[in-house]
Amino acid sequence: MSLAEDPSFKVRKAVAEHLVEICKVVAPTTFTNKMFPLYYTLAADTIWGVRKAAADNIVEMAKLTCLEVRLTLLTNILCTLIRDISQWVQRAALQRLGEFIVTLMPSIIPDALVDAYSTMAVANESEEEELVYQCAYNFPGVLYASGKSQWTKLKTIYFALWELDFAKVTRTLCCSLHEVARIVEREVACSELLPIFLERVEDAGECAVPLLSHAALLLSLANEEQRACFLDKVQELQEDSRSKWRIRETIASNFFEYARNYKPATIFKKCWGLIMLLCGDDVWSVRKCMGRSLWRFLGYCGREEFAGTMKSDLLCLARDERWTMRQVFCLACAEMWQAEDLLLESFLSPLIELTTDKVLGVRLAALNALKEQARNSGNLYNKL
Repeated sequence: MSLAEDPSFKVRKAVAEHLVEICKVVAPTTFTNKMFPLYYTLAADTIWGVRKAAADNIVEMAKLTCLEVRLTLLTNILCTLIRDISQWVQRAALQRLGEFIVTLMPSIIPDALVDAYSTMAVANESEEEELVYQCAYNFPGVLYASGKSQWTKLKTIYFALWELDFAKVTRTLCCSLHEVARIVEREVACSELLPIFLERVEDAGECAVPLLSHAALLLSLANEEQRACFLDKVQELQEDSRSKWRIRETIASNFFEYARNYKPATIFKKCWGLIMLLCGDDVWSVRKCMGRSLWRFLGYCGREEFAGTMKSDLLCLARDERWTMRQVFCLACAEMWQAEDLLLESFLSPLIELTTDKVLGVRLAALNALKEQARNSGNLYNKL
């Protein structure tokens, strides 16, 4: 206790840096009567380095206190640190602000904290990028803690973040757009967030991959026009991103999840051709991801009149002159143990024929597919 009042600011700073760890192991009464008042004193120290150390640990301190203390004493401490005369203390406090607001759930967030949080979304210099990044990174948590009813107040901050030209910030927003859409009302997501998604997803740079990874959830909230627009964007990305194989890989990995938001007829008319193109992609990981999900499309559209055409297209892969396409056929069959009747009815014979293919990679893929079927199916041996 006496070290917190030591004449050397280095000692007091060390106490501020490690106080939380001590607070975690002391008795509750000791924490309330001795440790927390000690933290309160250190947060008002005359040396800015000590105050900054207190700011750095305010979230961990909040986790040890009750909601009432967080809403009153700790909120007052944080607001004071945000207005500190030292810019380093201010920055440290602002960087912890979003996380601190999350600890206040489910209560009404004080306006002073929301106002301070909004100032983080304004940055004119590159050295402020870290603050803006923290604002963007913590936005879903802040919105969730505040409640979807506070979207009207917080959306100004959110849209301001999207306008900033910081790649790190934009990527963070892209990674969490689906979480924000999950929190707000569906009508809000459709009218205010989906337009951002459709605008940014066509960017073949940093935005595309994180947005495409979670596009299925966003599509579930979209209207028919927006869903149709997304398919056009996917087509453009596939055509324009020959050097961006990770984009094509992401599309292939998530294509069936996208498809579940459309009618089977739309999948056949708008998607099937693109699916076949991805099966023939130059990059192995793209072909693998697409091939392994082909059986899902057949199952989803199995009762439609065009299902026979889809099966024929898949059978054509087994006879394709390109060995990579024959290998994709084997990959598709390897997953069909989950739809055993589909395999036994249409694809088992050509799969067995490929075990004698002239290309080693195809033979191995065919044998592996049969092994998967034997391991997971009880009827395969009866058919061999």
